[in-house]
This record gives sequence, structure tokens and C-alpha cells, in this order.
Amino acid sequence: MPQQGLPTLPKELVKQLQDFRRKLRKAKIIEILSLLAILVSLSVIVFFLSDRLWNTPPALQYLLSLFALFSIILLLPFWFYLWVWNRRQPAQLAKLIGKSKKSLGDDLLGVIELENQNSDNTSKDLRLAAMKQVANQVSDIDLSSYIPKPFSRSIWSALIVCLIVLLVISFSQPEAIYNTTLRFLLPHKSVDRFTYTQFDNSLGQQHIVPLGEQSILNLQLSENTHQKPQGASFKINDNEWLYAPITDNNSYSITLPPLQEPTSLTLHVGDVIETVKIIPLPRPALTESSGTIHFPDYTTRKPITQSLRAGTLQALKGSKVDINLTTNHEIKKIHITDKVGTPLKLNTSVKGNIVQIADLDLDEQNKEMRISFTDGNNLTSTRPITIKLQSIEDKKPQVRITNTLPFDYVLENQSITFQNDASDDYGVKELGIEWMDMGKNSIDASEILIPSKQVLVIGAPDKTQLKDEFVFIPKNYGFNSHALQFRTFAKDYHNDSEHVYSNPITITVLSFEEHIDMIKKNIESLGMEVDDIIRNLFDISDKTAVLNELSEEDLAQPENLAKLQELAQDEQFIKQQTELLSKRMQHVFDDAARNTRINKDTLKQLMEALNKAKNTASNELTKAQENLQSASNSDTEQSARANESKKSASENASAIRQFQDIAKLLKEAESSMEADSFVARLKILADNQEAISQNLKNRLSHTAGNYPNDLSPSLKNYITETSLAQKNNYDSVEGILTDLKFYVARSKNDNFNGLYQKMTEYGINDKLSQLINSIEASHTLTSTDQSCKYAKQINDWVTELLNQEESGGGGGGGGGGGQEQALSDEEFEVFLQLIRLMQKQQEIRSETRQMEKLQPKATPQPQPKES
Repeated sequence: MPQQGLPTLPKELVKQLQDFRRKLRKAKIIEILSLLAILVSLSVIVFFLSDRLWNTPPALQYLLSLFALFSIILLLPFWFYLWVWNRRQPAQLAKLIGKSKKSLGDDLLGVIELENQNSDNTSKDLRLAAMKQVANQVSDIDLSSYIPKPFSRSIWSALIVCLIVLLVISFSQPEAIYNTTLRFLLPHKSVDRFTYTQFDNSLGQQHIVPLGEQSILNLQLSENTHQKPQGASFKINDNEWLYAPITDNNSYSITLPPLQEPTSLTLHVGDVIETVKIIPLPRPALTESSGTIHFPDYTTRKPITQSLRAGTLQALKGSKVDINLTTNHEIKKIHITDKVGTPLKLNTSVKGNIVQIADLDLDEQNKEMRISFTDGNNLTSTRPITIKLQSIEDKKPQVRITNTLPFDYVLENQSITFQNDASDDYGVKELGIEWMDMGKNSIDASEILIPSKQVLVIGAPDKTQLKDEFVFIPKNYGFNSHALQFRTFAKDYHNDSEHVYSNPITITVLSFEEHIDMIKKNIESLGMEVDDIIRNLFDISDKTAVLNELSEEDLAQPENLAKLQELAQDEQFIKQQTELLSKRMQHVFDDAARNTRINKDTLKQLMEALNKAKNTASNELTKAQENLQSASNSDTEQSARANESKKSASENASAIRQFQDIAKLLKEAESSMEADSFVARLKILADNQEAISQNLKNRLSHTAGNYPNDLSPSLKNYITETSLAQKNNYDSVEGILTDLKFYVARSKNDNFNGLYQKMTEYGINDKLSQLINSIEASHTLTSTDQSCKYAKQINDWVTELLNQEESGGGGGGGGGGGQEQALSDEEFEVFLQLIRLMQKQQEIRSETRQMEKLQPKATPQPQPKES
């Protein structure tokens, strides 16, 4: 509260005190501002000096900046409150002046106290007189000189020094002081320290290098650098200092050894003093790779994903491929080039450590990409990853008939099974079989032979292999005496796909009669082999007899032992021949047993011949060979050698008798088959003549009444073909008559002798010769009648001959001299029936499987809903 009486002080004194107070405020304001300027300047100078010595740590940056900030925030309000806001009273001013001049202060304080005294003991006039006296004394004194100055002078001195230092720094190093000021004012921002040695790339507080690899830290001086030190000093951890000289391109190459753990690098380059933490990290590497293949639409296949471990992906031409790559690090950048290094612009996406390259078209050319990664630490992959995309043509299916057929022919009422197989990488659409008549009994050359087909199984896009069997029974398709060509076919899902066929297999369909004629020829061939074996056995027998006439001493001579050894080898060879003969005889017997029109006596003869051949090979021939081998051994005693040689001669003689019996059995079977062969040949002749008659009837309306020259080219060709067919029949009749004549002379068979007489008396050969002329002259009506007549006559002869054979019985027979027990007629009949029953059962199973495949599957009917 203002002191009372102050207005009563002399005005001059009051004014002096007010001026003193005003000047005091001003001085204290200047003083605090100077002090703050000094503190801020000192902070900046310290910051600047720290930056010149090293890269000031962030903690020190904040400390200096906050020191200046808090100095302003704390000192300025306090000082303002103390010297400006809080107005000082006259008594306080007098005390303040008294600190500088005690007497003056006391006088002023006394006057001020008089002005405040209210005592009645003191005269008012005396107080006023005293106030005036003091006022007069003070009027000539400058009170501002008593403002406290020692502290202010120190501040001014410090301020001037700081300002001078700052001015010097600002003029000498403007960029540095500017950078320091920014870093001082903005400690929270990453303002790089200014250095006179400047680099293009900032090291920062840490540097990433590849794990376990030697690396080069390249420091490139900037074009704006003020200094170019001749070298860089560095050390790793607490190791010794190393030196890296400046290169021609103004850079320093610091070689870092392979590191497994984080380490520190201290670097001195000019005024750059850095301590960098070196952190070794693995390079970005591929951990997983795959390719998703989107197949062309025509395949209707779902996309599939395949591994790319080998770096190669094969896909169907026209496919689209998505490449999916997973790395061990998060990827920042991906670089893709072709094999020569040209960058490729592809549809790529990067999400973290997953990279996808989408919609790669596979055309006719292969693609090769080289991919490198850069992760968030600017580490690149060790080497580019090479991915090759290979375009594959949609190849045609592979088709084949897999099973081996036991015969290259089949009887007209028997079955043959084909195992069919087709494979394709991209799905088999269908599998089937095709057959074509290669020897059709048609004489119409204008007729086009169209193959027959049957689809066996329908596939699917994911079915890369189809298998199925086809059972073919000639009689079910109307074939007899034909050559048929079979091919398996398949088709894939390609847009313009055509059927692909396997290699053809030709199967001849034989009638019973043709089969009989073939069996006869096979038996004849077997008989010739038996005759060869008999001749060889006689040769061995003669040579053995010569040796047996020698004395025991002569037989033991080396040259004779060599002959015995040679005879043993010959005996071994004949044994092997006999074993092969047995296998062929078994094959002929099995084949003959399939034909129900072959006489059972003939089959029995074949069976007996087969058994004799097997027994002879295992008994007589084996023993003879063993005896000769023993006799040729030099260690055998002389008496035993002669005995063994004689035993071999006995066994050899027994073998000769067995083979003579086999030859006799085969001759009897051949004779019986020859008779059956005549029936077969006549039946074929009748069928061919009937076919000619039918063809003549079919063309009767076009050729009757016309001369050959008036016919159209196609009809002329038809007449020529028919004439050739008739000539073939004429040749067949001539052959039958010739063979029949010799057969009757050999066998004295009354039935065939009567047939021969009837055929020659009828003059069938002359009549067929005249029929050829009639056909060539286009006498179609006459030719048709005559052809029908002759076909009927031949059929009548066949029927009559068959009736005679059935009533007269077949030729029996059987060889003698065999040691084995032959089957009786009843036992062989049962044996033969069992064989044919097994064959029939197999055919029934085959036909059943075929019918099951052809039978349509029942469509399930919808069930009525419950009410």
C-alpha cells in the first residue's frame, strides 16, 4: 500500500526517485535479456564446438536445446516479476541507493520516514524544512549512478564475448553455424551434421552388411565437399586403426571382414567423426517357389500348382502361368531381366516377403527370367534366380495293343481278345478299336471298304490313361475266310484333334476247312523234322557201331575218346531238337483241338506222337547221351567204357524205333488230315462259286442283252473282275483233281476214289472253263444259271463225302513199340472234351464281358416324394 505523505515530499525529490526507479527497471530488463542471450549463445557455441569435434549425440542435442529453452522460460518471468511487475516504494529505493552510498541512502530514508511520521511532538514546519534541505542536497546528484552495476558489467562483457565469437564463427563458417542453429532449434528432427568433408551417401547410426561375407563400405565424396582428405582412418571395435587412401574417383573403400555378429566401426575422415554400428544380416534368399498353370480352355482342366525347385516349369502351349516366390526377408524392390540382361515389364506384385508374377503367356518360344531382390536393408540377393518356362506341344496320344496274341489267325466261331491302351499327358477323350476287312470275298472293285469302329471307353480331362479290352468273335460280325486288320484308336481334348491309331495287327479269319488244311501242312512239316532226326540217329548209330568193334585198348585211345565225345555232343543236339519238336507238336495239337471238325482219331494220333517225343527225349536220348559222355571220360575203366558205349548204342536203337513210330503216327494223321483237307477245299470252292453266282444276279439287270463293248466302264471292270474270280475257281478245281488223283493212288480210299470218278465224269473243270468264256462274252443270264448249277453240284459232293466218312468211320491207328501206356478211345474222348470245354468256357467268359460293356446302363428313376 503506498506510503502516506509521499505527495508532501518536494516535487524535485519525487521526480528524482521516479527517474531512478524507471532507469532501474530498464537496466534490469537489459540485464536479464543480456543474460539470456549469453546462455543461448553459450549453448549454441557449445553445440557448434561439439559438432566440430564429433557428431553430437541426440541426448546432448536435447540437453543444450532444453537448457536454453528452460532458461528463458524460468528466468525471464521471475526477473520480470522481481524488477518490473513488483513496483518499488521510495523507502525501498532509498535502501537500494544506500547499498551504493550509505549516507545518501540514510538521508533519503530519513526524509521519507519524516514524511510518514504523525507524532504531535514534531513540528510540521520542521519536517518540511528538513525535507526541502535534503531535496536541495539531492537535486544536484544523479541517482541513476547508484543503480547496481557490477553484475551488469560482467553480463555485458560476457555478452560481447559471445557475440564476437558468434560473429567470427558466422563469417568464417556460415554453413556450419547455420547447420548448428538448425540442429539446436530442431533437436527432434534428424538434421544431419554439417561437415566440410561431405559424402553422397550418409552412413547413419547403423549400416547393414551381408552376413558372413566380406563387404566393401564405399564412401563417395560429394561434388559439394569442401575438403578432400587424402585418407580415411577407421577401426573395428577396439582393434588397431587402419587407413584407406582416397581413390581416383574421390572415394574411400573400406574393406569389412566377414561378420557374424553386430560390431562397431569408428571412422575419421577430415572433420567427419562417426561411430557406426555394423549389423550383419542374411541376404534375401528364396525359401519357396511355385508356379500355377492355367491350362488352355479346350483342355477343361483345373489349374495346378507345381514346385519350382529345379527352376524349370514345363506347361502346355497356350497356358498362362503365375509364378509365386517367397523369400526370407520383406522385399522392397524386384528386378527382372531376360537372359541377356534386358529388363522385362511384367505384371508383378510384392506383398511383404511374397512376390507374384502373374499372367505369363506360354507361346511357342520358351521364356527365361532372371530375378533379383532388394530387401528393406538394401541387401540384394547373392545371385539372380533363373526361372525357365518351357512350352510343350500338345502331343498326340500314345496308342497300342498291349497283349501278345497266341495265333495270327482265329476260327470263325472263336474269340480273340485285344488289350487296348492309350495315354496322354492332358487327358484321353476316348479309346476305341477299328477293324477293316482286308480280304473281302467281293469282286466288285467299285465297292469302298469302310472300316468298322467301336468306342470302348469315354475318358475325362484328368484321365491320362485309358485301358480296356475288346473281344472279337468273327461270326458275330459276319466274317469267315477274311483277313482283318485291327487298330486301336484314341483321341485327346485338343481343338483340332483327330484319331490316333496304333500299329495295325492283321488277323486271318479261317473257316474250319481252311484251318484243317493249315493243320495238315503243319503236320507235314513235323514229319519232315522227324525224318531228319531219324537220319541223324542212324548216323550216330553207325559211328557208334564202328567204335564198339574196337578192342578195349583201342577204344581208350585219345582219338577214339574224342570221337565218343563228339557223338555225345551230337546226341545232346538231337535231344535239344526233340525238345523243340515236342513244343511245336504241342502247339499244333492245341491248335488242332480248337477245330471240332478234325477227326478225334487224328487228334489222338497227334497226342500219341507228342507223348512219344517227350518220353524219348527224357529217356532214350538222355540215357544215350549220358552213356556216351561217360564212355568218353578218360578216367573211366576200359571195361566200363566199352560197356557204356554198347549201352548208348542200345538206347540209340530204341530211340530210332520210337521216332519211326512217331513218323508213322504223323503220316497217318497227315493222311487223315489230307482227306479232311479235300472236304475243306471243296467247301471253299462251293462258297466261292456261290459268291460269283450272287454277284452275277446283282448285275443281271445292267448287263443282260448288252455286248461287252456297249457296257459302261464300271460294268466292263465288273465283268473283268468276275472273269478273274471264275478263273481262280477253275485253277482250284484243277489243283483239287490233281491232288485227289495222287491221294487215291496212295491211300486206296474208296470214298475219295468215287469222288474223283464223279468229278472227272461230270467234267467240272471243262464246265468251269466254258463258264469263264461265257462271263467274258457278257452272257450274264446263262452264266448266272450255270454258276448256280455248278455251285450246287460241288456242295452235293461235299455233303455226300461227309456222309460217307461219318458212316465209314475215321482211320484208326497208333504206333507200336512204345513203352508208355497209350490212352484208350474212351479216355482220349474225355480228355478231348475237357480241352474243348475249357476253350468254350473261356470264349463264353470273353463274350459275356463284351456283352456287359455293350449293354446300356440303366438310368435311375426318380423316387416318388413322400406325401
